[in-house]
Amino acid sequence: MQAANTVLPVPSRDLDTITGVVVFSLMECEPCEVLSDVLAREEFRTTAITIFELNPLVREDRAFIRANAITAFPTLVKFENGAEVKRLVGVNPLDPPELIVDYVMKYLIQ
Repeated sequence: MQAANTVLPVPSRDLDTITGVVVFSLMECEPCEVLSDVLAREEFRTTAITIFELNPLVREDRAFIRANAITAFPTLVKFENGAEVKRLVGVNPLDPPELIVDYVMKYLIQ
């Protein structure tokens, strides 16, 4: 399994069976950038979850974004065998990184 800090594109042919956390983000979005920095931290390197990244500006990603009713960025969705298990919408860029790490780990990873 990939390390959690390995960000991969969502494999379009496997959407019905995807397992992992999908990060829906935008470029030039301060909360998205903060979240990206947090997901690159050491705490996520030892988790056994794969992180996939989608961008609504990429044409191939739009159908998946619409199908999952993503209306705010960043949004993290945990999937197991193609089914949504948990969803986390937004982060406060003013929060300390440790607080964001703790929240993401408790809510999505564990």
